[in-house]
Amino acid sequence: MPERIADNMPVFSDGELQPAETLEEKMSLSDRFGLRLGFEHYSADIYLEIIGNYAKIRKIKVNSDELRRSALEWSLFQGSFSGRAARQFIDDLEGRLKKGRTRQTI
Repeated sequence: MPERIADNMPVFSDGELQPAETLEEKMSLSDRFGLRLGFEHYSADIYLEIIGNYAKIRKIKVNSDELRRSALEWSLFQGSFSGRAARQFIDDLEGRLKKGRTRQTI
């Protein structure tokens, strides 16, 4: 459901008599029917295995120590060792390598 700033303001808009009640109803709907996605968090070793597998599948030729270092830096920036963070790292790395740009030494 769309959420507007006005939904959080205690003002009478559009003839609404009970704006707080309307907000509560919207929150209730969101709680019951909202889509929630969970992303599994792995250990650093499993995260690095995922990175290595993606690099192998996509035929990304990078020094394994540099790949490991950069992947760990990426995970710190993302705040997790998840499969999603691994995929985003590989997507970013592959794009930078194809454009001839590198962030540091990769």
